[in-house]
Amino acid sequence: YFDPRVDGRYFITEDRLSTSTFISTNYNKKYAIDVSLDYETLFEDERSYHNVSVDVEPRIRFNENFIVIYSFSWNQELRERRWIDFIGDDIIYGQGDQITIENSISASYNFNALNSLTLSFRNYWSAVQYENDVFELQENGRLNRNNNYTKNNIDDPDVNFSTWNLNLTYSWQFAPGSFLTAQYRNRIFNFNADGAQSFGSSLNDMFNEPNGNTFSLRMVYFIDYNDLKNVFKS
Repeated sequence: YFDPRVDGRYFITEDRLSTSTFISTNYNKKYAIDVSLDYETLFEDERSYHNVSVDVEPRIRFNENFIVIYSFSWNQELRERRWIDFIGDDIIYGQGDQITIENSISASYNFNALNSLTLSFRNYWSAVQYENDVFELQENGRLNRNNNYTKNNIDDPDVNFSTWNLNLTYSWQFAPGSFLTAQYRNRIFNFNADGAQSFGSSLNDMFNEPNGNTFSLRMVYFIDYNDLKNVFKS
């Protein structure tokens, strides 16, 4: 009901089947791992839709104070249909393939119960490439391909997006429920319409983009209402 971006209009998808499996080992051990596999398809004429996802997350606990977690995620969605543009009053849909890869690493060191240092890194890349022929959404919620429209009639809907985030955070609990947090953040991202660009090529282009650096300091102080009430009474 929301995808067409026009009040009162809707888009119909067919019967959906999805299945998933997940394995997680004992976190109390020095080495542990989480693995998941997901698959999804639609029962729809003239369309062979598939969506496959794989997630792997190994972790190493060096001791009670220091842990490192790596996460890898891969997703491929074939022949997905979604809104891409308007041509006059016509609502235009495209059918395309999308691939997404995400890598992240987090390391946490607890000096004691009150002081901790965390380093996290995340790289996300996603590319979508649409077929040349596009659809017009009809009033009954179905798509019509016989409309003489192609990708040449609209702005190129293909997408190639990649981003890098690095955060270094120090947290000090200086009183019950009260924290002083210092954080350094480094961020780079790249966006273009080359949906056929590979992961490696997109990564190289991203590192040619200017990066942003941010330092922040935040203090959260917990005030007990009962103690505050007694102060005003006295």
